[in-house]
Amino acid sequence: MKTKMRLLAILAVFAGFGISAQAQATAGLYDLVVGFKQTGATNNVTIDLGNVANYTAPGTYTIGNYASILASNFTNWNTATGASALNWGAAATWSDPAGNVDTKQWATKLWGTAAGTLGMANTTGYAAISNTSMNTGDLNINKVYTGLGTYTVGAAEALAASNTGSWSTALTAGSAFGVYTAAQFNNQASRLASGATFSASDLYSIGNLGDQSSPTTSHFIGTFALYQDGTLTFTVVPEPSTYAAILGVMTLGVVMIRRRRNSAELADVA
Repeated sequence: MKTKMRLLAILAVFAGFGISAQAQATAGLYDLVVGFKQTGATNNVTIDLGNVANYTAPGTYTIGNYASILASNFTNWNTATGASALNWGAAATWSDPAGNVDTKQWATKLWGTAAGTLGMANTTGYAAISNTSMNTGDLNINKVYTGLGTYTVGAAEALAASNTGSWSTALTAGSAFGVYTAAQFNNQASRLASGATFSASDLYSIGNLGDQSSPTTSHFIGTFALYQDGTLTFTVVPEPSTYAAILGVMTLGVVMIRRRRNSAELADVA
């Protein structure tokens, strides 16, 4: 029975995940937030997806369709190019309330090409950052949490670009959250104007060089994809070790089924 339950649990991770409406919560630590901004636009649009840990199981998460709110806040959101292009990305942070060394931060990195497989790393990721940079990033990402206030998971909110908690303000001048290069973090929906099926960015968890338990390089989590029709998805594919574990459990399950079948046949003969 335990083996069967374990098999079912592992197989279940391949199912897609939709974001359903939930009770309002207060934005804060560990929340994964997606943000959109456009030069000259009055508002930004942000989406709080809840705890980043909710998006680590293999599968494709359909976050939602945001064509309406993007069209109402941005000019030609999926066709504008150059300086007028719609920029987007995602981030999350954890800041130790006890004041210890911060250990976690998450940030997206745009694909250099429109070609690639969703859920497979198509970027080189980020290097681990210093404690000072981690603190700077925490400060700016927390501005977004403050700007959101209360939220419903997956629901998009428009906030004045001039607000101290807006996506534009949090990104700061010339960089993402004062830590990541803007040219690497800020993806553009203008890729859709050239015929691409989607505009994609890989999400990484980034380590802190000041924490000995933290990795020196970032860890790939999954891939966000923004489609021409306004649909946003996030795709996670199991690591090779996970595939091996799944195959092992499946093989064990087949062996157990055969043994039970053989035992039943012997009993019938007896």
